[in-house]
Amino acid sequence: QMQAYICNYKGHWFTIRKIGNQWFNLNSLLSGPELLSDTYVSIFFATLLQD
Repeated sequence: QMQAYICNYKGHWFTIRKIGNQWFNLNSLLSGPELLSDTYVSIFFATLLQD
């Protein structure tokens, strides 16, 4: 089971990482880590793969 994903969207690299039982968006463009729900992570990756 994956614990982290390194993603590239429109030339910008960022990480989605699971810490404990929670997912976080560790995008450097954000002011800090963004807590993500499991549902949001699923929808986010489905959308990212379509783009």
